[in-house]
Amino acid sequence: MKLLNKFRFGILLTSMSVLLMATACEDEITRDPSPEYNTSSANVYFASTNAASIVMGVEATNFEVTIARENTTAAQTVKLKTETSFKDLFTAPESVTFAAGEAQKVITITCGEMELMTSYHLSIEIDGNETKPYVAQNVYPRIELNVLKEDFEPYANGL
Repeated sequence: MKLLNKFRFGILLTSMSVLLMATACEDEITRDPSPEYNTSSANVYFASTNAASIVMGVEATNFEVTIARENTTAAQTVKLKTETSFKDLFTAPESVTFAAGEAQKVITITCGEMELMTSYHLSIEIDGNETKPYVAQNVYPRIELNVLKEDFEPYANGL
């Protein structure tokens, strides 16, 4: 009889625990809707030919990044946003302007005084209104760059 009472008590205790756990986990999750995107955007992106690691020569003061777009029917100006923790080191244009029919544009990033053999991080982002964020693509509207100025200098020319 004691065994039967222990068994009933165990079943009662288990069912109460399950009930308590089921009612205690009712957190209501509210999700903000995803932002709408410009359906008539030209889908501007960074060309896949861009390198993620930029190695500059000792005398170099700038490097180039290629930006492309799908829809080339009209002239277009696209805003660019740069992010870096080295604010005075990199100077990048705030926008890029495409002429009608132009699919690619090269922008020049100017560099200040960099330490040799030190890697610096720079990211550039295209205005989200000019991209297609919900389309699977192999190209992206943001590029993460690691910029390094090497310490190699030519010693001599050999024959």
